Amino acid sequence: IGWGAMGPVAAHFVESFGLSVSFKIYGVLFAICFLIALVLPIAHVKVPAFWTGLRALIGDPTWRLFLFFAFASGSGSPWSITISSSIWKGLARPVG
Repeated sequence: IGWGAMGPVAAHFVESFGLSVSFKIYGVLFAICFLIALVLPIAHVKVPAFWTGLRALIGDPTWRLFLFFAFASGSGSPWSITISSSIWKGLARPVG
């Protein structure tokens, strides 16, 4: 909802003041979020050892499925970009 609501507002600012205003607004909003984060209460939690947490993560079938698809999409992305760019290069050759 946030992206859809702020899209027209951001477009208005960029159209009125140029693209550089988006970086300035981002910096201001990020600084506000940082200041809010400074006053948030921090709960102290005992963090388990890395291997214990990894064993629990991999042991859960739902997480295992998610991690598999995240890895597959991440490793498939460069292949699809390479193949599609080579196809477009082939289509862009001059005729004759």
